[in-house]
Amino acid sequence: MATINKRPVGTFRWRKTFKGIKLERLAVLQEHRKHGIGGKLTQFVIDQISDEDKIYLNAQENVIHFYSRRGFHPVGSIFKEAGIPHQEMTFIRESINK
Repeated sequence: MATINKRPVGTFRWRKTFKGIKLERLAVLQEHRKHGIGGKLTQFVIDQISDEDKIYLNAQENVIHFYSRRGFHPVGSIFKEAGIPHQEMTFIRESINK
């Protein structure tokens, strides 16, 4: 969880699945977006996960670029989840573009 002055402003969760470690539910309060909090949370989570584990997520179509800049690559085609276009993405450590 990301905090500012002890107030929660962002969160990200992950869980182990049969495919690897799935990142889910990155959320940053509206007024704190565009300040690098999401990127820092993403990097923090990645740093906690073993190099041997596959890391993946289902990114909403409008944030594919956000994850691409952090080492994630599209897998397959866009699909709908809860009526929203998503792209499965897999993390490749060697391709991080900071």
